[in-house]
Amino acid sequence: MSWQILYISNPAMLTLKNRQLKYQCLETDEILTFPIEDISVIVLEHKQVTLTHALLSACMEGKVVLFTCDDKHIPNGALFPFAMHSRYALHSKIQLQASEPFKKKLWQQIIKQKIFNQATVLSFYKKEGTKPLFEMAKQVKSGDPDNLEGYAARIYWDAVFKNFSRRDNTIHNAALDYGYAIMRGALARAIVGSGLLPAVGLHHDNQLNNYNLADDLIEPFRPFVDALVLQMLFEKDVLQPKEKQELVLLLTRTCLMNDEEITVLKAVEYVVQSLMKSFENKDVGYLKLPTFKFHKNVTKKG
Repeated sequence: MSWQILYISNPAMLTLKNRQLKYQCLETDEILTFPIEDISVIVLEHKQVTLTHALLSACMEGKVVLFTCDDKHIPNGALFPFAMHSRYALHSKIQLQASEPFKKKLWQQIIKQKIFNQATVLSFYKKEGTKPLFEMAKQVKSGDPDNLEGYAARIYWDAVFKNFSRRDNTIHNAALDYGYAIMRGALARAIVGSGLLPAVGLHHDNQLNNYNLADDLIEPFRPFVDALVLQMLFEKDVLQPKEKQELVLLLTRTCLMNDEEITVLKAVEYVVQSLMKSFENKDVGYLKLPTFKFHKNVTKKG
């Protein structure tokens, strides 16, 4: 199935009719309908969007993740079904029983794949640092005690953008934050859908963070967002609607999982399912992570 991602950027009324989302634009009176079972993600970007409770309830039943945005139009929250899995209690118990050494081995695999994907991005754009990152990916130890993730990040960001810092207030950072937020929400949806606890991470352990596990699993996906932002040509100093749509649609692009080409959204689900199998079998070998894949329509820059 080709899942639909709805990006609502105009004043609108969203209601439920015959198990379909009814969209009515308040500026043009345009009316569109979408079957709930075909929708995977809804992004509410405009402040003047009204939804009915019946629609929200149907979205939760249909396992749709719904994003809200702040005054800067950056996703600041995600609404998704709670306890979507029939074996929620069992799966969460298995997750909580995982030992620290085992979780460190899982984190090792995650960081290895993250650095490998970063190296792949640098390789495609013929940036400096490609070879050191490919080598570094092979050297990550259990728990990453040498902080190779941090060393790789310094090489990576220096190569990707000139004179760049993730702390700067730039259009590139705004785009990265937007893309990461969408990816994080998709992961949180898949985590809850698998019966795992999103607050219980492998490496991230912030007591104020309800999405520690999503922040663990997002790491190999971050270079996907980075590569898209690197190729984008921004019109202004603030993100435009079509640029946000492009970032949301990253979920529909393809990547590689076990040499199979699948959408990023499907890869998110596979990663979480494989993590559950790893917990159940106490075997890191069950964890499957995505490999970044470039597309023919990508335009190289730099």
